[in-house]
Amino acid sequence: MKRILYLLPILFIAACEPYEQDSYTEHYVVESFLVAGEPFPQVLVSTTAQIDDRYSFGERAVNNASVHIHELNEAGAKVRHIPYRQSDQPGRYVPVSSDEIVQSGTRYLLEIFDLPDDDAFITSNTYVPGSFEIVDNNADTLVYQGIRQFEITMTRGFYPGRQNIFIFTTEALDTINYPLTPLYQNEFAEQFGGDSFKLVSSPIINEGNYETNNDNSITVRLPWLMVAYLGPNRISAYAIDDNVYDFYRSAEVQLGGPNQSPGEIENVIYNIEGGIGIFGSMAGVSTEIYVKPLQ
Repeated sequence: MKRILYLLPILFIAACEPYEQDSYTEHYVVESFLVAGEPFPQVLVSTTAQIDDRYSFGERAVNNASVHIHELNEAGAKVRHIPYRQSDQPGRYVPVSSDEIVQSGTRYLLEIFDLPDDDAFITSNTYVPGSFEIVDNNADTLVYQGIRQFEITMTRGFYPGRQNIFIFTTEALDTINYPLTPLYQNEFAEQFGGDSFKLVSSPIINEGNYETNNDNSITVRLPWLMVAYLGPNRISAYAIDDNVYDFYRSAEVQLGGPNQSPGEIENVIYNIEGGIGIFGSMAGVSTEIYVKPLQ
């Protein structure tokens, strides 16, 4: 899915690196993202590689495993079973039924067994953030780097025990007829290529980055750095669960975040028992905006 591409490079890098800094032990790697209101996603199962080995998912894929997702009630008991089967591609497991839909405000448990190591058992759980809606946009057309920045006002979804945490993405809808913005064209295009910026993601945005209104809605102002292409763009806001939050913020440190010496950097936080990777969830909303060049 395009909505989660911002996480995939981090996950692949994490899968290639040794889990412990002083020695290498092979670990199972799991990847799956549940999105509220959408069908249950595929679950990828593989193993890590040593730092000096070339990483290939196909070569590291784990086949013939038993993969299951269960819906849990408030007491933590299993109330619904979503069985999975292996697809025709190595290491990729898909739900038996395509009619099952991820529900917001619901906790799900992942279980994986029948692995090459007979006693191996992988488990993780996620709480899908509560759904929310867009109340208002300050404009549907804006001038690039004009006085007005894009603002989006949303209702507040529920997440147990904490505030809402968001990641925003901007997806360019027409990269053929519209150019990169001057900033991306002048600073990044030559090094990375324009296709690298069809989808741009924000850092984590928590309560300190948005305004709470009198009606308990929230308003977020997005910087122009989030817009890589002129023309039509889709702006999406995703409320993320604890697993995505922990993985994203800790992986950013591994990839050059705060100025810490190597001995002070903690391992990536995976929230998976019996392996590494991510079993996370999110709820999202989207809107579109047209960006005109500055005359």
